[in-house]
Amino acid sequence: MPLFDKKEHQYHPNPNVPDNQEVWQLWPSGEIFADYEEYAAALWAQRQPRWSCTITGKSGLTFSEAVESERHAQDALAEIPEVWKAFALRTIQHSIQAIGSVAAAICDHYRDHFLEGEEVLVDFNGQRVYGRIDKISTQVDVASDGGTVEAFRLTLFTDPARQEMLGEGTVLGRSGISRPRQRAINRNLIKRYLKTVASRPNPFHPWIVKDSVAIQYGLLRELPPDLAAALQASGVSLLSDAKKGKKAKRQADAAVEE
Repeated sequence: MPLFDKKEHQYHPNPNVPDNQEVWQLWPSGEIFADYEEYAAALWAQRQPRWSCTITGKSGLTFSEAVESERHAQDALAEIPEVWKAFALRTIQHSIQAIGSVAAAICDHYRDHFLEGEEVLVDFNGQRVYGRIDKISTQVDVASDGGTVEAFRLTLFTDPARQEMLGEGTVLGRSGISRPRQRAINRNLIKRYLKTVASRPNPFHPWIVKDSVAIQYGLLRELPPDLAAALQASGVSLLSDAKKGKKAKRQADAAVEE
């Protein structure tokens, strides 16, 4: 939900009132008020240009504008193919680079490569059909002197919903394969996506993907031993502020018990 003055906004809890009592509902947040003065104050706050979109970071919005901005941003993020979401997550997990550099590297790879599992358009036997890349390998290119060429093993379909399968086929080289126009991704879009799924407590700490997302995509959650050792040697704390607080509390409790 949108931020108010760049801070998380505490929404009004729904009151426990009799069914026949008059209440006021605030739209589009859906908050319900039993007190008109509280309702009016919340309405005034929602109309102030002090809200910001949590996905794009755009500020100076009213609450309604920020909600609409987040809706459009979510729609854009949904256009990122799953295989490229997985690739982006693998790239950001435990990276110590700036998020802009990570996003740029992902987009460079997107421009020059396809991934297994990606849905594409294929020029096959003189016609344009839909396909899913099942396997990418390298073969000797008989048309060149000892060179190699990428071989794409695909399942072919007559429609984008993949309801009617044409069969399987192999395409040599990337010239006969393209992406649907609506599947294009860019650096800003990838940055927005990464900000929704990964964070780090300070600029020196590696990026960490949310546990629920890491589990969903099968990512390694613990820092690699060599990276953890290097960070400790450089004096970078591997604990977030929340974990530091919990650790300090445990140490204080232990001291009291002693």
